[in-house]
Amino acid sequence: VRERMKPAGYRTTWSMWFLPKANTTSWSWSLCVIRRPRGIVCRSFLCSRAHEAEFRMTSSYTKQEEFAVKRAKSYPFERPNGSFLWTRQAIFHFKNEDFSPFLRDCNYLRSLESLPVLYQGEKCTAASAFSKASIDVSLLTPEGGFTAVLAFGSNAAPSQLTRKYAGEIVEWPCLDVVVPCVHICLRDYDVVFGPLLSSYGSVPATLQRSEGTVCEVWVSLLCGAALQRMHATEGGYACTPLPPLAATLCAGPAAAAGDWAWPRDPPLLAYLCRS
Repeated sequence: VRERMKPAGYRTTWSMWFLPKANTTSWSWSLCVIRRPRGIVCRSFLCSRAHEAEFRMTSSYTKQEEFAVKRAKSYPFERPNGSFLWTRQAIFHFKNEDFSPFLRDCNYLRSLESLPVLYQGEKCTAASAFSKASIDVSLLTPEGGFTAVLAFGSNAAPSQLTRKYAGEIVEWPCLDVVVPCVHICLRDYDVVFGPLLSSYGSVPATLQRSEGTVCEVWVSLLCGAALQRMHATEGGYACTPLPPLAATLCAGPAAAAGDWAWPRDPPLLAYLCRS
């Protein structure tokens, strides 16, 4: 598929190829983006993990352009290998075995003040850690509680949360919130490429039904203000209630049901591609 557009001073070309993954019969996206003033051309290729990403260009480029290409190719950005609480001041990691009691009666939707977290190498309650770090403890007990939203792309990356909530973007002023991200194993779904381009040039993810598949994703817990901001940043997606899911807290191969199973009510929300 190729589309050419020529706004004033620019020559822009979008090209898409499908390349086979190594040792498989499936296919993956590769994207070429060409956008330079006065007809100068640069190319960036966004490939699946099975392919080595390439960057080629035909002339010099600015540091800003280099950063933009690097950022697009870094999607979904670095995500911690586990569960964590994000704040604009600090990140606090916690173990799923300590979070599992909060699943009973959906206590995780009301308050996380007593959740054990790691702070400067020591385990303490989230309320104590916030107090020591000079962070508003009331963020852990938001008015109206938390809403559980599936995070399978960049919304589980601290750098993306910082971009959306810490005031890095003029249109999105700084918001003082906490975003807990809980690492889970989701069954019968897979994370796939979405049929759209993000504002910064990457091909973002979406969710697809896939019987028998198990994938690792996160559940982000958003207060009312954080949820409204997330709505504003997800222009190509629709916030959709999901049907009852088979999901457990990630804990290695021994993860099972029981106290580790994610509640089916209230339903999880997810940002799914509109098209």
